[in-house]
Amino acid sequence: MRVVAIDAAPSIRVSTIGFTYWLFFHGANKTIHVTTPYYAPDPRLHLGLTTAARRGVETTLLVPGPHIDSKLVSLASKTYYRDLLEAGVAIHEYQPTMVHTKTVTVDGTIALIGSPNFDTRSFALNYEEALVAYDSALVRKLDRSFDDDLAKARQVTLEEVLRWSWSARARLRLARCLRAQM
Repeated sequence: MRVVAIDAAPSIRVSTIGFTYWLFFHGANKTIHVTTPYYAPDPRLHLGLTTAARRGVETTLLVPGPHIDSKLVSLASKTYYRDLLEAGVAIHEYQPTMVHTKTVTVDGTIALIGSPNFDTRSFALNYEEALVAYDSALVRKLDRSFDDDLAKARQVTLEEVLRWSWSARARLRLARCLRAQM
């Protein structure tokens, strides 16, 4: 198995892990599967994910549903839903418990597994460790686990998001203003 370790320290420069995600999203041809407990990304990564979906890459995001340790992060995450769904990203909220897995697989061939979340803290403030594995057998196992988790998740629809009240949207936007602190 070919594996590269990524050791990311806080930096004002480009995040090593964020750059790796960016490369994954821009290089994807068929599939992107993201599991993260927190989706409050750097705008460039969000754009990378939506751009991949618009290119026709089957892009799926698995995030916590009703069980999450930070309600504020959950609210901020939801502000991205409309844009993600309009781009063609499938969003699933895990139901049984809080999902705390942090993996990305691309095209059934490469994966990133580790401690980073999809948030500003992981890209700029925290010390993070991750492994990038280029191994189809491992990625198949991770994708099977992802599919098993999707079976325990509820898919979010664009119609549902468009029905959110103005007060709910305002609450979400307020939470998103604090994204840089999350």
